[in-house]
Amino acid sequence: MNQREFDRVMNKFGMQVKQTHHVLAWLVHDGKIVVRTRRSQGRKDPPAELVRKQLHLDQRQLADAVECTLGLDAYLGILREKGIL
Repeated sequence: MNQREFDRVMNKFGMQVKQTHHVLAWLVHDGKIVVRTRRSQGRKDPPAELVRKQLHLDQRQLADAVECTLGLDAYLGILREKGIL
């Protein structure tokens, strides 16, 4: 996962983003923060395994999110199945 793919997934999931020395992103659902992730502002790509765990996705689901085949509704469904929502 490169930085552009990370940003695209964060935008697609409607995550709020704050620029600090890292790019911080969080998903708010029903007024509550349910998922948080971040990436460095540097040149290194974010570690896909860490982002995957922070987003509570398996490898296939993360690949679908990067390929734009996993939308926000499906993502919220995954979070409900896992008991996060």
